[in-house]
Amino acid sequence: MDLTNRGLTAPALRAALLGDDLPPAPAFLDVSDNRLLGDDGARVVCEYAGRTAPLTAIRMWNCGLTCDGAGHLAAAVRAHRSLRVVQLWGNAVGPDAQRAVDRALSGPRSVSSATDSA
Repeated sequence: MDLTNRGLTAPALRAALLGDDLPPAPAFLDVSDNRLLGDDGARVVCEYAGRTAPLTAIRMWNCGLTCDGAGHLAAAVRAHRSLRVVQLWGNAVGPDAQRAVDRALSGPRSVSSATDSA
């Protein structure tokens, strides 16, 4: 599902993903370039991952995430084994949060996340 560059805030994303009219469950969710999402947007994405059919990839490039948001995504990866790719480029998540996401993705899945600590 492509929700890139729509000026979404976390409440708007919640309405789009978790409202009464749930969209079809995609395998890939891209909410990149919605700089106002922030860590609350990451929480919404995690909640969505728990309510839909298996989500395999999340892209949140340039979404204003910090280590807190990345921590929520790492927890979602651990809870939802279908998640194999988390892309967080352009967010200031920091090295510790990056390692947490990488560790959550490691193991049998052997798929890495990608970020930069901009």
